[in-house]
Amino acid sequence: MSIWKEATPEETDRIIEKLAKVIIERQMDVPAILLLGGLRPVSYFGGQMLRFFIAPFEPLLGNLPYEYIHVLEQPENVKRLIRRVDELREDEEARKKAEKDKPPKENEPKNKIKMGD
Repeated sequence: MSIWKEATPEETDRIIEKLAKVIIERQMDVPAILLLGGLRPVSYFGGQMLRFFIAPFEPLLGNLPYEYIHVLEQPENVKRLIRRVDELREDEEARKKAEKDKPPKENEPKNKIKMGD
C-alpha cells in the first residue's frame, strides 16, 4: 500500500487524454514528444525525485494531483501519451486540410479582399 494516490486504469486513460489535448491545444506537440521520448527511460526515477522534493511542501501546497505523477512515472504510459499526441495531431491536421479544401459557400465570394492591409 502506498501513501501516494495511485491512478486507476480509468483515471490513467483520462489523464493521458487530458494531457494530450492540452499539448495539442497549446501547439506544443513536437517539443512534448521530443521531451517525453528522451525522458521516458528515466521517468520512474524522475517521478520518485519529484515526490521526494515536493513532500516537505505538501502542507503548504494542499492536495496535489499525485495520480499524474503515478501515470507519468511509468514508461508504458509515457509511450501511450506520445502515441495519443501523435493521433490528435494527425486528426487536427486532417481537420485543417478538410476545412482548407472545402469549397466556399454560394453566397461567399471566392476571393475575399482584405481592407486595411
